[in-house]
Parts: sequence; structure tokens; C-alpha cells
Amino acid sequence: MTQLSEFIDNKQSTEQPLKICFVCTGNTCRSPMAAAVLNHLGNGNYVATSAGIMADKDAPINPKAKEALIRAGIESTDTNNYKEHTARQLNMGIMESADRIVAVGTGHAMMIIQAFPLCASKVTSFEKAVTDPFGQSQEVYDKSLADITAEIKKMFALG
Repeated sequence: MTQLSEFIDNKQSTEQPLKICFVCTGNTCRSPMAAAVLNHLGNGNYVATSAGIMADKDAPINPKAKEALIRAGIESTDTNNYKEHTARQLNMGIMESADRIVAVGTGHAMMIIQAFPLCASKVTSFEKAVTDPFGQSQEVYDKSLADITAEIKKMFALG
């Protein structure tokens, strides 16, 4: 896995925003929250999307994930419309169109690399894996979002 900071430094001379795809398991909790956070904090330098390695196609964002984003002050806008998010399965088209694929942990990154070995150089992961909040309390979702935000701020050198 390559270091994202090196890639960002090399790519900053271009005018186009970097296309980042966050990947978790089902694409209803962690990865859509991560995309919403980066779209919110990224000042237009990134276009973040998300996918899952075992997504239930078209499943909506988890209501507790949506609530965590709202509670954190992240607005759903035309360019960051997480309230209308529907799950999608990671596929070769997504892999090819993204500049970088960011997994929620190294285990997910390894599964992605196994499934898409030709795109392995695009794959990286959060330094600290973010625990799946699925089926847990709102407080666990809020904590998951806080962990995601911390990892994104560190990874992308934001605030």
C-alpha cells in the first residue's frame, strides 16, 4: 500500500480535485460517513465517494450514521448529499475511476487488493481501523464518526 500523503503532494500541481473512494463492508455506515466528512472538510480539493466490499445494492445510509453526521454539523448539500446515499458494491469501474481507494482498516485494504490486484497501488487504509458501529447505539455511531474524522484529518492534513 502506498502512502497517501506522497500521492497528494505529487498531485497538488493539478487543477482537478482528487477522486477518493472510501470502502467499508456494507457501504451504509463508515464509508458514507467518511465521504461526507472529506467532502465537508476538503475545501473542494477532493471529490469523495464510497462503496462496500459486501454491499446490499441501493440500501440507504444507516439512520444513525445520518444522525451522527447531522449532530457533527455536517450538512447534506448538493455536492455532499449523504442523506440520499445508497449503497454500492466496489467494482472495477469504481477502482479505475478513483485516484485513491481508502479502506476503513488494513483488513479491508487487503481484501480489496486481493479482489483487484491490478489496482493495488491505489489502495491505502486508515492508520487505525474504525470499528463497525452497525446495530449499535447512537453513541457508538458518534464515536465511529469522531474516529473517522480524526483519521481523515491526519491522512489528508486537514485542520
